[in-house]
Parts: sequence; C-alpha cells; structure tokens
Amino acid sequence: MLGRLGMSVEEAIQEYLNLAKRVFSKKKWFFQDGAYKARVLESVFKEVIAKHLDGDSDELMQGSMERTSCKTFVCAVAAGNITGRTYIFRSYDVEDFVDRTYNCKIWEAARATSAAPTFFKRIYIGQEGLKEAFFDAGLGCNNPVRQLLAEARRAFGISCKIGCILSIGTGLPKVFRLKEPNLFQRCIPLSLVKVLRRIATDCERVAHDVEQEYKGIKPRVFFRLSVQRDLYKVSLDEWNRFQDVQLHTLDYTRTFLVCREIKEISELLIAGL
Repeated sequence: MLGRLGMSVEEAIQEYLNLAKRVFSKKKWFFQDGAYKARVLESVFKEVIAKHLDGDSDELMQGSMERTSCKTFVCAVAAGNITGRTYIFRSYDVEDFVDRTYNCKIWEAARATSAAPTFFKRIYIGQEGLKEAFFDAGLGCNNPVRQLLAEARRAFGISCKIGCILSIGTGLPKVFRLKEPNLFQRCIPLSLVKVLRRIATDCERVAHDVEQEYKGIKPRVFFRLSVQRDLYKVSLDEWNRFQDVQLHTLDYTRTFLVCREIKEISELLIAGL
C-alpha cells in the first residue's frame, strides 16, 4: 500500500480497516485450506488497486512506476517447501538472474503474502503450465530484515552507505507455550506446528542478531520498534479490535525512550531524502 500504490499512512490504515471488515466478517462453513474465502480477499484487493491506479486492477508489480518511486518488495514461501527459499516479488527489476522472480500482478503478490495457513488457501502464481503454489512468508521469514539488506545491496550496490534500518514488529508474548491441542489442531501436521513455534521466536531473534551486527556504529543505524504490551493477543482476523491495537501502540510510542528513538529515526529518514 505505502510503496507500490503510493498511499499515505492514513490512507493505508483506512483501506486495511475496510478490507479486514469485509474479508473477516464471515467464515467459511468448513476448513477447506483456509477459514476465510480467498475469493473475497482477491476481490477487495483488486478494488483497492483499481482505486489507486486509475482503474487498472491487473497492474503488474513491475509496472508503470516513476524511477524515483520507493522500491518495494513482499515475501512468500513455496507451499512445497515452507522452510526453504524465500521468494521475493519486487516492484523493480534486478540484474541477478538467479534471484529474479516472476513479475506477477500486484493483487497476486498481495494474495501470496497474505496466504497465512488456516486463514486463506494458497495461491498459484506463474506462467501457464509452470505455476507454483505460495503461502505467506511468515512461515519462513516473519522478520525480513536480512532480505531487506540483501535487496538494498542488489539495488544500490555493496558500497552504498546505509543511513537507517527500521524494523517494525507486532509484539511478542513473554513466554511461548503450546496449549493442549483441540480436535482441529490435532489434524495439523507436526512439521507445521514446529514451524509455527519457530516463528514465535524468530522475529525478535533476527532483530537482535542484526542489531548486534550494527552495534557501535555512529551515528546509530539499526532501530527496532515493537509494541510489547498485549498486542500479540490480537489475532489477524479480529478486525473489530482495532481500538485495542491503537491504544497499545499509542501507549508504547508515548514512552520516553521510544519517543526519543522515533525522533532520531525521523531525522535520519528526512536526511536521506
């Protein structure tokens, strides 16, 4: 929304709230590769894209963009190998043939990165006869900061100086534990359970590792903002709890240390314009 469609933060929030209400208001009767209708999600995606791109809902990720536009990418994983390579769908081209991926439509990329297991079914993307199934990359890289650094090197060169790395999280419970499984959960493959458990800790671990790599560099380069208080309790489909998310986020951003960090981040970002 912010990058490829060029929305403001306020526009993106409003579009997401409208989308979430329409998509998550009604569950499917049976869990058939997802609790919610992917067809509804795709329809809303196309409406939003058409609204912000002069009516073209089938615009490509690498479509008609200004060269000065923000380079944007989203991540997904192949359904056949959810712990393997992370696929990147870009709004820009890269010279590296090995890492070049299919130039899909914007709505297809959005569907791939929102195809969270148990919520939406997988999506098939690619040329006819060569299509591949994709899931949300939360199964493989829920914190894509390392992918970001690799993409920056591809786009701007190895020697390009990094001004600011901003990683934004969604909070994490103090202790991760698995409750006794219900009947539905017993049907989930053990391999997927292990992957989901790893996701719960990988986000902060990756952020911590990258922070250590840039520790001591002056001026400071790496920043991590993540609302800790109860935000993790809000599920992806609980669109009617937006006020809880807003309240916890405002409380977090109003603390002295976070306020100071946000000021420092904004100064670095403005300096890079």
